[in-house]
Amino acid sequence: HELCTTVIEEHQRLWLARNREGGLERSLASFRDLNSQIESQLDLMNSNRVSRFFRETGTKIAAAAAAVYIGFQ
Repeated sequence: HELCTTVIEEHQRLWLARNREGGLERSLASFRDLNSQIESQLDLMNSNRVSRFFRETGTKIAAAAAAVYIGFQ
């Protein structure tokens, strides 16, 4: 998480040193998405077992529902 934040800051610094601002936000989007995913996983790992169970189960149910929906298309 801290490493990803450092990478984002360094990428932004280097981008602005080499380029104009145009395209920076799009370039940073994947790093920010990764950082968000890392934060989410850290929150999940630090939550209690019951909370973790329900969050993981909800994710699995959503994925199964999406697969069923796509299967009927």
